[in-house]
Amino acid sequence: DRYVKKLSVEYLLSTEDLQTQLSRATGVVFLVGTNSVRILSAEEIIIQVERIVERVQQDYTHLNVPSTISIISAFPCLKTTRRFPEEVELISNIDRYNQGLRSLSTKMRLNIIDLQITTSHLAQD
Repeated sequence: DRYVKKLSVEYLLSTEDLQTQLSRATGVVFLVGTNSVRILSAEEIIIQVERIVERVQQDYTHLNVPSTISIISAFPCLKTTRRFPEEVELISNIDRYNQGLRSLSTKMRLNIIDLQITTSHLAQD
């Protein structure tokens, strides 16, 4: 998180509590929030995800085996931003992120979880 550092995964990975939990974990699930895909390009997010997964796999070698790390694919979001002022641009960024995630999953031996959320599931905000 650019604004609240204590919410960033990188910060959380440095906390003693999470380090203890990860040292005992048999698996990990990550979710990239919709704020990320609304603000950053898909390519920027994939680079961040790759860096985080590499760190986890390096620091917790028991999690460096196929399918112990899962990432939930980004679900739709229609709340546009300055970076993506049109819904079609935002949807395209989310699609590119999910495609990049699938490629990364092959390269890094990750599971991808698709929650099957569609725009019909979204609340109007």
